[in-house]
Amino acid sequence: MLNVKIKVWLIPNTMDSLQHSLYYFLMLLFILSIFGLLSVAIGAFAAHILEALLTEVQLNTLSTAVNYHQLYAILLVLLELFRHCSLTKNLVTRSLILSFLIAVSVFSGSLYFYLLTGIKFFVFITPLGGFGLMLSWGYLGYRALSCKRL
Repeated sequence: MLNVKIKVWLIPNTMDSLQHSLYYFLMLLFILSIFGLLSVAIGAFAAHILEALLTEVQLNTLSTAVNYHQLYAILLVLLELFRHCSLTKNLVTRSLILSFLIAVSVFSGSLYFYLLTGIKFFVFITPLGGFGLMLSWGYLGYRALSCKRL
């Protein structure tokens, strides 16, 4: 019974296309607000609690992860707002936003997991996130150049 309620809450089937678009917009902004909130919470936790527990190298690694996390939280919200602006509707797509979201999650997330577990394997995943970020920026540039109508 709980699954049905969650399913109905996530994807209402009684909406027209405008309502569905607004619903998607608001849900994505909610998810991105959680993404941004976590970046601030992790940064504050690191600055006030972990500072005494981590080495300087680990703190620098954490600082890198938090900085990217915060920067891309802002970028993702801006991209979603641009996606709904009539002038840039054809420029910013859901796939563009998703590519940035996945890439920064892999980049920062792998660093977070490395610091939490000490497992060196996670450090080798970080460049994949960085490469994903570069691909996402390239995709944005491609969208800008190939956009026929703003």
